[in-house]
Amino acid sequence: MQNPDVADDLRSWYDESEREFGAGRIRSGESGLPAGENVALIDQLGGEPGYGNWAAFRPPAALALDESHPVSPTLRLADGRPFTFIAATAGYPWVAHGPDAILMFFEPETRTSVFTFDWS
Repeated sequence: MQNPDVADDLRSWYDESEREFGAGRIRSGESGLPAGENVALIDQLGGEPGYGNWAAFRPPAALALDESHPVSPTLRLADGRPFTFIAATAGYPWVAHGPDAILMFFEPETRTSVFTFDWS
């Protein structure tokens, strides 16, 4: 049996997130950048993304996660082509209920970008 409060709770969370996103746009002004002093737009450029809870769940069917490397998993297309980790940024400057990290990956042959989130 489904909990009837779940839909109401989810709608409330969506509404609050939408209000916060709008408030963030107002705070950031015309630049579109997060408000505040000394906000790093990129926390990590290149290198290894490392393990985090972004890798704790199976990705969508078009992707695969190769966890054979002891330091950092490799995100791949389902056919095996690897993605390159491009960058990570904190989620909090963008939205109050944001993830701890927003990670970007890129596969050059298909020109596919993937964004995923770490909620550590």
